[in-house]
Amino acid sequence: MTRQRLPSHAGYLVVGAGMHGMSTAWHLAMALERSGRGRAADVVLLDKTGPGAGATGIACGCVRNLYMTSPLHAILRHSVDIWESDPVNLGFQQVGYVSVGEANQQADYEKIHASQNAVGYASDLHVGREARAFLKSLWPDFNIERADVVLHERPSGYAGTHVAVRGLTEKLEAWGVRQLYGIAVTGYEVSGGRVTAVRTDEGDIKADCVI
Repeated sequence: MTRQRLPSHAGYLVVGAGMHGMSTAWHLAMALERSGRGRAADVVLLDKTGPGAGATGIACGCVRNLYMTSPLHAILRHSVDIWESDPVNLGFQQVGYVSVGEANQQADYEKIHASQNAVGYASDLHVGREARAFLKSLWPDFNIERADVVLHERPSGYAGTHVAVRGLTEKLEAWGVRQLYGIAVTGYEVSGGRVTAVRTDEGDIKADCVI
């Protein structure tokens, strides 16, 4: 990738080119271009090393929605929609996700199941004998002792991290996001409770919005 000059100003400055930073920059660029309220070049993505160089590059790549915090379910349903929008380039494999619990966890599983389906995220709940039969239908040699409740998320799966990073990089390039790598953030300039500039080891970048 050609090294770009450090700009003195950015409309939107995204710090960190992990999965979340890359996706944020990509979606910001699309939103600006499609709304006519700005240009994709107004978005700058900054990282001290490179795309996916941190936790993203070594993550297991699991794409699922099994969380006790109900408000997350709608957000993660949208996340899975994005993975499904371009599974080849993002490396997404839709194989489902199965979580197994004991009887004392049934109420928690019922809550998760209801919340997921309320936001359009398809999952099935199996309890008792039905749960054990479901597990055996998938894996005949599975130890079903004390397996009393099963939640099966149908849209879930996993994504190859290196493929996903490469796919996101291509989308950033296609939308014209300015990617600046090998530049470390050393501090922030704050005014009135808002970050107005980012200090780096190569100079300062003023920004209307820092993410």
